Amino acid sequence: MKHAVAFRALALGAALIGLSGCGDPLSGVDRLSDLELAEDPPAAVAAAPTSPNEPVARPGLFSRMLGGGGAGREAPPSVPAGTLLSFGQVKPVCDLPRDKRGAEIAAFPEPRAAYRLYDSAPGKTTPHPFYITGFDDGCARTFTAAVAMFGAPGMHEMLRYGLPAEVHPYSATDTAYEQIKSRICRVASGKPCGERVSKLEKDTVFVSAYERYGDNATWFEMLLHRGDVIETDVKSGGT
Repeated sequence: MKHAVAFRALALGAALIGLSGCGDPLSGVDRLSDLELAEDPPAAVAAAPTSPNEPVARPGLFSRMLGGGGAGREAPPSVPAGTLLSFGQVKPVCDLPRDKRGAEIAAFPEPRAAYRLYDSAPGKTTPHPFYITGFDDGCARTFTAAVAMFGAPGMHEMLRYGLPAEVHPYSATDTAYEQIKSRICRVASGKPCGERVSKLEKDTVFVSAYERYGDNATWFEMLLHRGDVIETDVKSGGT
């Protein structure tokens, strides 16, 4: 478990460095010990508590292919810009003008981005809304976190295959990625994509979101592919 957290910490640092070309989401942020935390933006609207049986995200393409969404079930309705969701939830925002998105902190892939990540309150180190654009339905997706970043499939594979399954068990997003990778890269489960990774990365990316600044023991992960949220997980330690 300690090894998995260490690898995740390495990925966090590497991803932050890799995003410097798009604007470091933590640039200009003081140390937590010297920081006077800002109040929540007045425009934020708290989301209603959810029942234990409600999924953390709408069923993605992978879940729907396996029947996980249930017959006749819709995606949750759009929420207003500024909504504060429970950690681990992701919802559509179908009316999100550019001046409500905040600062663009990442685009993937470069230079022709399929997805763009926006921070509604750059420099804030407590949970606040983030937005992602690039979905087929034209609606952005919002989630709440303190820090968020894109993670390339190549980075995911370095972490995933660098630890044995008994130390770093496969999650729902891991399993969904294996299905996508096997189809596009023509390799077996548990094997790196190889020379076709550039094709895979045209429209496939992970999103890692952290509830607290400086704490990478628990994180929320999304797998995006072909303009859809394929699968989500809330991970802790080595899971």
